[in-house]
Amino acid sequence: MNQDKGSKVDRQAAIEKAQAVKNAHEDELMAKPNVVGVGIGFRQKGGVRADEVALVVMVTRKLSPALLAPDDATPAVIDGGPLDVQETGTIQAQSVSNANNLILRQRIVC
Repeated sequence: MNQDKGSKVDRQAAIEKAQAVKNAHEDELMAKPNVVGVGIGFRQKGGVRADEVALVVMVTRKLSPALLAPDDATPAVIDGGPLDVQETGTIQAQSVSNANNLILRQRIVC
């Protein structure tokens, strides 16, 4: 039971660390080509969620570091916190009417 409480405390500390790193580096990460978002989430290894909180850099397409200019690459660790690059594709905001139509269609289909 203490282990569960400890892991919740550890996870909260990891989230707070990731938030501090995000606040400090979000603008510079968003300025990199191919980056479409920066958030806090779990690291992914081989497409499977790992149990490690990380600063997540979302890109339209994940590229080999060899194809990137040195300034465009992201480090594996930033300010002592893990960073994970995850391919999301293009992210587009939905309008309220589109979101409502989607909800309506889902209700009709269900």
